[in-house]
Amino acid sequence: MQKKNEKWEKIANEFVVSLFPVYGLIKSLYSQYQKKIGKPALLLIIIEHQALTYYIKKTNWNIIHNVIVKKVESNPDFLFTVFKNIEKVGREQIRFLKKNIKNLKKLTNSELNKIYQKYVTLNEIMYYYGTLISFLDFQDTTYFCEKVKKILAKYSLSDLFEPITTPLNYTYNKKNEIDLLYLYNYFLKNKKLTNLFKKENSDTILKKLKLNKYLYKKLNLHTKKYCWVNYVYEGPAADNKYFLEILIDMHKRKINPVNELKSVLKDQAKIEKIHKKLLANKHFTQNEKYIIKNASKIVFFKPYRRELQSYSYFLMEQILKEIANRLSLSIGQVRMMMSAEVNNALIKDKINLKILNERLNNLLFYVEKNKEICLTGSLVRNYASKYLKKENKIINTKSVIGTCSYGGKVKGIIKMVNTPKDMEKMNNGDILLACTTNPNLMPAIRKAKAIITDEGGLTCHAAIVSREMRIPCVIGTKIATQVLKDGDQVEVDANKGIIRKL
Repeated sequence: MQKKNEKWEKIANEFVVSLFPVYGLIKSLYSQYQKKIGKPALLLIIIEHQALTYYIKKTNWNIIHNVIVKKVESNPDFLFTVFKNIEKVGREQIRFLKKNIKNLKKLTNSELNKIYQKYVTLNEIMYYYGTLISFLDFQDTTYFCEKVKKILAKYSLSDLFEPITTPLNYTYNKKNEIDLLYLYNYFLKNKKLTNLFKKENSDTILKKLKLNKYLYKKLNLHTKKYCWVNYVYEGPAADNKYFLEILIDMHKRKINPVNELKSVLKDQAKIEKIHKKLLANKHFTQNEKYIIKNASKIVFFKPYRRELQSYSYFLMEQILKEIANRLSLSIGQVRMMMSAEVNNALIKDKINLKILNERLNNLLFYVEKNKEICLTGSLVRNYASKYLKKENKIINTKSVIGTCSYGGKVKGIIKMVNTPKDMEKMNNGDILLACTTNPNLMPAIRKAKAIITDEGGLTCHAAIVSREMRIPCVIGTKIATQVLKDGDQVEVDANKGIIRKL
């Protein structure tokens, strides 16, 4: 039962975010869940200079969690339908945008508005299916994680938790990393060019690379294929220079692409063998097999859903730019508009510039009784002081405990990296510390000896990418970013989920 006057409680942070498209997430959790689950999921956001904080009514979220758990347990096809619709709606979004971003300048305002509104509707549906997975694994509520652990412990197979929750399919991020190794192997065959990696900057190398049509074409093709992978909400998209700098870094670290590729294939074969053997275990009940089989799919489809959306946000940038151009606004201002406001601006020529500019500094947004509420300025602070739960003060401590995502024990220097701007301070071998990781932090993650995050569960980005790249990782510490700071020397024991200051 929902607690009366329950305060909003902080659940997560993200960075480099505007109202678009998380506006669609909040609307989806309210309206789509009301329609399809029978109860709205309540979510509130505060954005201050593109730093986003999510707040929930915890009782409400626990109720939604239990409803979804019952659906999973009572209907063996429920998760299959969720996975199928993530693929279906995600692909539909991409096809729709690819078809409609051609000749944007020839469209009327009404036609442009219809494309925008149709996309917003599709994205709300995509958020619905994607967040069903999230509700099974958030903060202390970890249904699949705990179920798998109990099943494996029952049969004395606890050491198989990591491989059995590792996806059999590759995310686009993983495919990108593999293809970069292949690309680097091609580059290594040109000693004259790779010798420049040691003494020239990426701009100079890129100019000289254009003289080699074969390698330049290879780089172009890779960029075209994967430029959107780390786009997240608003980019920027990767270019040739971005990927070339990764190759240069590989050269500095003396990466052997052939050995790395062999290791990837070997690891994958090992994971597949474990999955096959475990699912053939005759002692498992049908329900246990169902849980074991779907655990790795849950881990795959959460980031995969975000990748499909990331691709659509990359494509949507062209539409947002066209809207901005017609309304004489910046794309940043357009990203702070709600869908009804875009409609009013394009069709009725009504724009409240004062409100849009205020939102660039701060805003608070949620839906209540089917009404969208968006506050700015001092109203945000007033609302927060009354209705947001105060965070507990962190007692000074020399150790932090979290959940192991990928094992290993290393020592290194802490670098806090929450935004792409923070990445420049990251050196090879540093320990990456973040509230949460996102694909746009991949250049820093590649350099990390270990990863530590405040947030996250079995299906979070840090958990998945650490396994893909075999980096020791401790997630869900809740307080690491408050206890540790840049320059701290730490020991990360990811086998036990413990970080100690040295």
